[in-house]
Parts: sequence; structure tokens; C-alpha cells
Amino acid sequence: MLLSRVPQCTELGSDAYHEDDFTVDCDSGSFLLTVTLSVVLIFVIPVGVPAAFLMSMWRAKSQLPGGKPNVTMLGGAKLCSADEDDDKDQYGFLCRDLKPEYWYYEIGKSSLSAILPAQTKSSKCVL
Repeated sequence: MLLSRVPQCTELGSDAYHEDDFTVDCDSGSFLLTVTLSVVLIFVIPVGVPAAFLMSMWRAKSQLPGGKPNVTMLGGAKLCSADEDDDKDQYGFLCRDLKPEYWYYEIGKSSLSAILPAQTKSSKCVL
């Protein structure tokens, strides 16, 4: 089940049940705890994970001479020392294919990709 589907309940008479599983009582304490955790995770995952990568990459970049990314053999960004092999860069999967001045681009792109689908799938369009 998607995290954005957790808080969605349907009222049947005086009781409220989850839309996907009518055995789940929306008024129970365990369901309210689950909703609270899912709402927290909806915001932490798309923002927190890219922020943690960005901070870690920024720290690695600032430890390089001049505080600028090095260049790989093919012209991409590398956040390890210039004399190390390109494959030794622990952040290479995020920045190896980018120009060194745009080493952070993949983080921004992936965080937007994580945020926007959660927004569009949970909203309902009424025509």
C-alpha cells in the first residue's frame, strides 16, 4: 500500500473504515498511530534522504583542493581526489555523468521526482 493511501477512510454509518481494507477501523488507536507515522514518512523520505545525500556530497566536495569537484576521464564530476580511480568515487552514481559545476543536479531531480508523484496521486480530480 502507498503511504499516501494510509489516511484515506470511508464512513459507513457511524463508523469509519479504511478504503482499501474494511477490517481496519479508522477510529482505533493503532490506526491513528499508523496515520501519524505515514504522514511523517511522506515528508521525511522525499526531503530527508536527498538532503542527507546533498550534505554528505557537499562535505566530500569541500574536502577537495579548492572545494571544487574533480573531473573524471570522460569529463564528469568526481567527488574524490584526482589521483584516485573514477570508480572509487562513492558518489559517482549520482554525479559521474554530470559536468563538474552541476554535481548536485541529480539530488534535486530525484527529490522533485519523489515529491511530485505523492502530490498528484493523493489528490482527487473532480470534473
